[in-house]
Amino acid sequence: MNQMMDRAFTLAARGQGLTRPNPMVGAVLAKKDQVIAEGYHPYFGADHAEVMALKNFDSIPTDHILYCTLEPCCHEKKKTPPCAPMLVQKGLKKIVIASLDPNPLVAGKGVQYLKDHGVEVVLQHCDRNEKLNRHFFYAMRKQQTYFHLKAALSLDGSMALANGESQWITHQQSREYAHKLRSQYDAIMVGAKTVRHDNPSLDVRYAEIAQNSHFRQPKILIYGQESLDLKLKIFQQNLDRLVWIGRAPSDLPKEVKIVNWDSQCGETLAKKLYQELALHSVLVEGGAELLSLLIEKGVFQRVSFFYGNCLMGPGKRLGGKSILSMQQALRFRQARWLSFGSDAVFEGEV
Repeated sequence: MNQMMDRAFTLAARGQGLTRPNPMVGAVLAKKDQVIAEGYHPYFGADHAEVMALKNFDSIPTDHILYCTLEPCCHEKKKTPPCAPMLVQKGLKKIVIASLDPNPLVAGKGVQYLKDHGVEVVLQHCDRNEKLNRHFFYAMRKQQTYFHLKAALSLDGSMALANGESQWITHQQSREYAHKLRSQYDAIMVGAKTVRHDNPSLDVRYAEIAQNSHFRQPKILIYGQESLDLKLKIFQQNLDRLVWIGRAPSDLPKEVKIVNWDSQCGETLAKKLYQELALHSVLVEGGAELLSLLIEKGVFQRVSFFYGNCLMGPGKRLGGKSILSMQQALRFRQARWLSFGSDAVFEGEV
């Protein structure tokens, strides 16, 4: 990969957890092998990478090239002005782009605008965006929400004891990594039974990003039908973060949004969350009943299974579809194992 584009991707990654639901984007203005200016999209609502890189230029010299990790936008249905017209206005003559923007509002229109106004466009196909911005690319292409299932399990496969106790299966290092994962998602989803039993806060605390003034805590999605004690932790914070999925109890505070979903119907949850809440990504944290339901329905794109160094015996376990042969077993792509102290974490994509 061109070193300028490599630098642009390094810059883009600085926005991780801060730009969502926008993609992370970086830009470098160069003259031959010399970096003249650079920028990235720092957080949601801020200027885009191209604007940040060129903010000190009234006009761009004709021998300068802009390297950008994503196609410049050209629509106005967003918080900031479109970037493509700005590039033309400043006199840009050549741009190298790593990927077209999968957003239907852009999807090649930015490139066409630039070409129509005399800008040479080089599309340097690169798959780094597929990993860096996997949630954005998936949501734009599929028009549905990306689901990541996360579970903590004992070595013998239990998520909780028979009485529901599960704190803690893994160690602090693993929980810190789990909070880093949380920071990258638009929402965290749990079952109502888990909320009632564990009384979780469901926020990002242990990750450094939580101290950033531009960080926005993920929404909290609760699935179930039973009523919950309104003294639980999740009700002692900004109720605008809360969304109830399914048939909501009658005593639910009016500030909590409700998304009706019957798990037995054909309409997928992923499409409803995208259409009604514009969520690009959801991290599902349990319990076993909710995770098993989503596995059975095939509503997931990625998993992170945290294995603690313990044996718990019979307890609450993951379920899913029954299979009749090993040829039907689900194998994961891009699989990897991570270690945190004596804990092991498996991650993979379907």
